[in-house]
Parts: sequence; structure tokens; C-alpha cells
Amino acid sequence: MTDPLAPARPPRAGDAHPDVAGPVPAVTAGNSSPALESGQQALFDALAQIDGFALAILDELAASPHPGGMSLPRLGKRLGQGASVVLRQLTAMSGASLGGRPGPGWVRIEREEERWIAFLTDAGRARHASWMALVAQAEALEADLASPSS
Repeated sequence: MTDPLAPARPPRAGDAHPDVAGPVPAVTAGNSSPALESGQQALFDALAQIDGFALAILDELAASPHPGGMSLPRLGKRLGQGASVVLRQLTAMSGASLGGRPGPGWVRIEREEERWIAFLTDAGRARHASWMALVAQAEALEADLASPSS
């Protein structure tokens, strides 16, 4: 398994994607296919900027019953990561200031008795929806490019 804290690299054809049934579309940023128009290339450039681990967390939290959130151990287990790795990523995704810069505020972390619970914020729901829309557009474009021309 790759280090989830390593800098994100653009997805490559065949990579497993946490929220898509099947691999990442074969046509990605950097592919200089003449079939790609500038709008298509912009789509794949945007797709390449998606942080896969952040998307996986947003996806899990979006699937949890609203507004219940998910405990840190359960989230870690569902993602196949330790609680400390998940907490580090959640902190970066929260509104907490790191290095003098506030985070995006996609998640909120609260302590309830002895448990840490992660909640998806409205900003997180919007980010999840926008990233999933990009993935869906890329898959549709890949299907169009793969189909034989009429």
C-alpha cells in the first residue's frame, strides 16, 4: 500500500480509485492524444489534482447517516489505515490552521466521551460532489473516446 501522506500524483490508467467501480480512466493529464480538446484536457488536469485519500474519506463520511458522523477507529478500518494516519488527514481537511494557513473545512472532528467522531461539513459535501462529478465526466469521456467512431 502506498503512503497516504505522500504528495498526490496524477492517477494512472489502471489505478484503483476508492470511489469508482473500476480503474481510473485511461486518458489522464499529460496524455497528449490529438483527440483531446482543451476542455477535455482541463477536465483531466482537474481530475489529476484530486487527493485520493481525501476523496476516500469524504466518500465514507458522505455515506454515513447524516448527521451521525463516523468514529475514527471505524473510519480507519473502512479505509485500511491506522487511526493516527486518518486523524492526520482529517486534521488537514478540517478548518484547523496548519503552518499559518487555515484548512478547507471539509470535516469537523469532535470528541464524544472517549471517542473521536468525524463529521462531514457542508463544504465537505460540496467538495465531494464536485470531485465525484469530475470523475463521472472523465469516465463518460473515456467511454466516448473508446467507442468506435460512426
